[in-house]
Amino acid sequence: MSKKDMLNIALSDLVEATQQVAELAEKVRILEVNLSKLEASNDDVFDPIEVASKKLNKTVSAIRQRLKHPQKPMRKGVVWKQEDKGCAIFVNVKRFREQM
Repeated sequence: MSKKDMLNIALSDLVEATQQVAELAEKVRILEVNLSKLEASNDDVFDPIEVASKKLNKTVSAIRQRLKHPQKPMRKGVVWKQEDKGCAIFVNVKRFREQM
């Protein structure tokens, strides 16, 4: 086999691999869109503050501060809930976003 034939084969393999990468990238993009839609549809529930922080891309501390802000607190029972002091805080991500 000549060098030219080997280069043509290598080039053909490279083109095929590039097409496969492009197809995979498109599939990943579609999966990300579907995941975003699924996550958004699951936002109208009360999640533990740690889960809400991931959905909101904020720290737990930042969310806690915003919920209990002295001048503009978010409504307890609507945006967030807590059984008693020291108990876990649960946040409704959809309502949190509406209040921001």
